[in-house]
Amino acid sequence: MSGLLCAGDLYLDRLDDNGNRTGYRKVGNATRFAINEPSERQQRTGRGRENYGQVLDDVAIKQPSTLAITLDEVDKTNLAYALLGDAAAYDVTGSSVTDEEITAHMGAATQLANRNIDDGTAVTATGEGGSPSFTEGTDFTIDYRLGLLTPIEGGAISDGDAVLVSYTFLDASGNRVSGGVKPQIRAVVMLDGKNLADGSDILVTVDEARITPDGEVDFLSSEFVPLPMTGTMRLLPGKTAPYTVDLPSAG
Repeated sequence: MSGLLCAGDLYLDRLDDNGNRTGYRKVGNATRFAINEPSERQQRTGRGRENYGQVLDDVAIKQPSTLAITLDEVDKTNLAYALLGDAAAYDVTGSSVTDEEITAHMGAATQLANRNIDDGTAVTATGEGGSPSFTEGTDFTIDYRLGLLTPIEGGAISDGDAVLVSYTFLDASGNRVSGGVKPQIRAVVMLDGKNLADGSDILVTVDEARITPDGEVDFLSSEFVPLPMTGTMRLLPGKTAPYTVDLPSAG
């Protein structure tokens, strides 16, 4: 016999909307994987002269099995878990835009239809009908990376003016998480663990967990951001338990 002090790799196999498995994925550094088995007690107590307050019957009623997970590696997939979202790649092909119409706001920026503006080509801006012509640096500024146009105080652009902007934007690609599109995340969960107390293996498998966030994702935290989640376990048809813990024999 020994104590339990585990190291382990956590894997999640997210189920799609039809309940199909999409494959195990190691979630990186998991700092918490805890299982809780709560019960609710129902007691009948005496009210008689000699037994007032004494327990006459005591029944423990099983409550749903729950788990808690905390991840501290943030990528598109883990972030999608924590934000109840979907993750997908995006790929934008650069092109040129002629006379995109925007409304100018003095003291504030207006978002162009595209980001990643090519700073090696001219950005031109005019009033409606092509006149007058506005000059970058005198009448407006451009944030090329974000695609923001800001009129300059004292320039020729007035608040509320319609401005026609022509520019070229560059190719862009990456990953995008669409947050808040799922009520919960369904996944098969597996912990491939090792008990450091005696070197033995321990394998925990949860057939299906319904996972929801257990806290905020603070994008401006001054510390590394954890991704805490909690979930309930479902007993699948034909199964006798919602999860198993295997302790393989050595040898």
